[in-house]
Amino acid sequence: MDIALAIEKLVSGAKYRGSLTDNKETSFDKLVWEDTRKKPTWKELQAVDIKRDIEIDKRISEIKQKNENAIKEQAITELISEEKIKEEI
Repeated sequence: MDIALAIEKLVSGAKYRGSLTDNKETSFDKLVWEDTRKKPTWKELQAVDIKRDIEIDKRISEIKQKNENAIKEQAITELISEEKIKEEI
């Protein structure tokens, strides 16, 4: 999980100090929270991460479907062109 990204989703522009490079719960627990808003819990971060993964999977499926449809259309176009060439011969 990208902790910094999850924090940004929950508390946009949050102010805190500490390292999150290893993206571990222990690093999150050691953060010095300087924001006036409530520090999110680890479970809240995990929920955001799961939701993000679901959104990414959904977007990937949409892109794959669009690509598949475009490939099918291209194949049909090519087949029609080939049939026209065969008819001319």
